[in-house]
Amino acid sequence: MSKNIPIGLRLREQREKLGYNQTNFAEHAGITRKTLFGYENGTRSPDAASLAAWEELGLDVLYVVVGQKNRTINNSNAKISHEEQELIDVFDEMTPSQQKALLELGKVIAQPEPNKQAG
Repeated sequence: MSKNIPIGLRLREQREKLGYNQTNFAEHAGITRKTLFGYENGTRSPDAASLAAWEELGLDVLYVVVGQKNRTINNSNAKISHEEQELIDVFDEMTPSQQKALLELGKVIAQPEPNKQAG
């Protein structure tokens, strides 16, 4: 699905998800807003130096370049279930504030229920 999205649109999606406007995002990479606009509308391709600078801000470079979400699992032999992968995919599509709200909800749900005694 995301592999069919042009690089420029994935770059814009990531920039917006990270909460940057074009001016601030471009400045961080040492490029002009016009250059960034060219990247995002597909008339130019981002260079390695810009991608490296944005990776410092949290940009998923692998996703921008090839359309594959970067997954880091501490144990390289670990496998995740279909449900876990689905949760990760949904989480990745959320805004940062939605992600924070979901994490807080998850913490509440994960707390053990108090023992209920008949009486």
